[in-house]
Amino acid sequence: MYVKKLAWNHDSKRQIYLSTDLSPFSQFPNDLEISPPLHHSIKASQKPKAKGGDRIFGHLEFYWLSSDLNLDRAKEAKIIYYPQYPETRFSGFLRGTSTVPNIYLKEKSGEIFENRLLFLATDQQSRTIGFLAVGHDKLRTEVLREVGPSQDSGLISLELFSSSTSEERLLSALRGIHLSGWHDGMRLKKDGKRVSYAAPNAVGYTLEALLGIIPKGDNSPDFEGYEVKSLTVKNPNWNLKKPVTLLTPEPDLGIYCKAIKEFFSAYGYADKKGKSNRINFGGRHYVGIESRLTGLMLQLSGYSLSEPERVDSNGVLALIDKELQTAAGWSFIKLLDRWKRKHENAVYLQAQKKTTPTIQFRYLNKIMICEGADFTRVLRCLAEGTLYLDPGLKAENWDSGSPNIKRRNQFRVPLQSISELYRTSKYVSLT
Repeated sequence: MYVKKLAWNHDSKRQIYLSTDLSPFSQFPNDLEISPPLHHSIKASQKPKAKGGDRIFGHLEFYWLSSDLNLDRAKEAKIIYYPQYPETRFSGFLRGTSTVPNIYLKEKSGEIFENRLLFLATDQQSRTIGFLAVGHDKLRTEVLREVGPSQDSGLISLELFSSSTSEERLLSALRGIHLSGWHDGMRLKKDGKRVSYAAPNAVGYTLEALLGIIPKGDNSPDFEGYEVKSLTVKNPNWNLKKPVTLLTPEPDLGIYCKAIKEFFSAYGYADKKGKSNRINFGGRHYVGIESRLTGLMLQLSGYSLSEPERVDSNGVLALIDKELQTAAGWSFIKLLDRWKRKHENAVYLQAQKKTTPTIQFRYLNKIMICEGADFTRVLRCLAEGTLYLDPGLKAENWDSGSPNIKRRNQFRVPLQSISELYRTSKYVSLT
């Protein structure tokens, strides 16, 4: 749950400030949209606002919780990122409601309400629930005692009341997996049954199966609000350059989307291990560096390290050829949509692997817990070269005219650099 201490000017017209970055898009389930049309007409005499780039809207399924525990939906509630400032605000939270305390949130000329606390939380149905407390001195004292008085003006995180925290429940589950030793490679089917599994990504599927996680295609966290990541190592070491795959989004721009065979013909290459009738496309691609393997360069447009908090909503990450054509590209909105919420909090584990008599994994004692990811950190790591594109694409039976195309566009980061994507990170011993 989050709490926001409202300032005197936080109301339905001037909106409620949440953050200088895009982190609220990860904290609350939302549907993205770039600068939708206004619902009211603009007078011809009204001057246009200073150009600062298109806004990013995140439409919420938002409900106010009343003191008698009823829910009242504000159908136009949303979070909005304004790149010209930059900051993210909460907007549209009164329209269509009848039971919320409107008097305390509507713009009132010359009227100031003291001690307003806005609580926000999400439920398992991807709804955002809000509660406004006004003038409750004891509640304010309790909140300050929990979080301290020196918080900034943004959202303050609070652990919901429970006999144990999300982190404690996560650690308890991982501790049991660690102490039980070696585990056969497996994955869960949709019906919850375990089946043997020995593919290269078995270390992740096995851990998910042990946690009871059924593979799913949605964009929600894996377990107790945490994305769960694992990789195999020969010897325990967190200062490794070994890559960890963070995202596998398909491009939404360029030749790749319009004509995939043309993409392979122009930029692919014959299989390096001599497999006949097969065209590959792979190799690490870094921003600003041309790949010797494909001749393409990854270009980041709409973000600069000189203004690391500012994001152009129309920005693009693109593979550019020598003629400046976009071979493949990802809009910032596409990448943000894949990143938001699922990666807000994450836990990383190392595992050892053996292959006889069967493939087995042992998950090691020391883990890393990371919290507070936001999309601007993804862009910064791309710009700095920490995060890179490492595709594993192939087209088999190329000469048939109807090749069998396997797609996997991986964005990876070295294990030793994972913490750069999060606000906080820490190592924890499970025992």
